[in-house]
Amino acid sequence: MWRDKQTCFYTGSKLQLKDIHVDHIIPKSAKGDGTPRNLVVSSPKFNLLKSGNNNIKSAIDEWNEKYPHKKINYIAIQKKINDLQAFERLRGEHEITYRKTIKNKLYDTYSIYEYLNTTHDQSDIQEEEQEVEEEKEEYKEQEQQQEIEKKIDSSGGRNFNDPDFKEILEFYRDNIQKGVTETPFNYELLKQFYDEWGKDLMFAALKLAAKKEAGIPFIEAVFKNWKKYGIKTVEDAARFNESLRNKQKYANHPMVDNTPDWYHQNKAKEKEKKKKELTPEEELKQKQEVEEFLNKFKANKAKSG
Repeated sequence: MWRDKQTCFYTGSKLQLKDIHVDHIIPKSAKGDGTPRNLVVSSPKFNLLKSGNNNIKSAIDEWNEKYPHKKINYIAIQKKINDLQAFERLRGEHEITYRKTIKNKLYDTYSIYEYLNTTHDQSDIQEEEQEVEEEKEEYKEQEQQQEIEKKIDSSGGRNFNDPDFKEILEFYRDNIQKGVTETPFNYELLKQFYDEWGKDLMFAALKLAAKKEAGIPFIEAVFKNWKKYGIKTVEDAARFNESLRNKQKYANHPMVDNTPDWYHQNKAKEKEKKKKELTPEEELKQKQEVEEFLNKFKANKAKSG
């Protein structure tokens, strides 16, 4: 990014960090490697348009047709590629690390030659040797990452030539990823979702995730829910999401009890009355007491008569 001055290699437009894409001049599908001489900063639009196209001229022609007000000069780009490869070749031959290029502002072959003609003390040399080792480790990690991506590509995991899928990737990068490091695993998941659900439902899920400021796990949960409830169309998804929102609304705002006070008072009286009702044992005892009282009354009356 520093070497290319945070500027699109092809269009010359200045980019914000979150909008920067790294393009393989020779695509990985055409056995292009991940070394700096094959990597350049690109705008999202040009990177998605070029995709796996190994013919830069045809990609530029397509760009110029689509964006006539932002035309790219193919001959100038070819010269820039040659200059870039010469710069990286010279940098590699003299084991000049990227940290050193940043520190000494080495942008091109001329500045490298000037740097080589200056004298360096022993501490500079030791520092350079350490930086060389660190960059070798970084390249090793990059190669491992590229191997993972090659396995995904060889299994037919991604299809960057599909214009609908390109559009989905562009929306994902601009609204959800927002500068987060790209991973082949995420793109493989997006491709699987796209193959299963199609463009319209895919966009519906992505828009939900963007609104919630969520990522791949949220999108995966949305599709899992839709599958569970048999969602097949965008209209189905809209109705389902509306029902979820209503449930959430009632959960957050319980219903207010508008029952009149007299109703509650009557209910309280009935409850109190039920408490005073006799149990069967108490009723039997009360009946026996009444019978006993009547028998005594009758006996007393017979005596007096």
